[in-house]
Amino acid sequence: MVRSPQHGPACTGAAGLFVVWFSRLLPFAYNVGYRFSGHNPTFAEDVAQESLTRAYASWNRIRTHPNIEAWVTTTA
Repeated sequence: MVRSPQHGPACTGAAGLFVVWFSRLLPFAYNVGYRFSGHNPTFAEDVAQESLTRAYASWNRIRTHPNIEAWVTTTA
């Protein structure tokens, strides 16, 4: 079982690993949207939500990617 410092015990397997990675990936996705939009926080939140949703949907494939942050940034 994977333990997330913010959320206590998490689910096991790939989904549990995503929970751990989520807090690390969120700033990358948010910053892309924030800079691209000319500093619009609402747009940045939408971009972060979309890119992290795509990451979760593809997690079994990308969790072994050598640079997950780059994958999320590119997807954002």
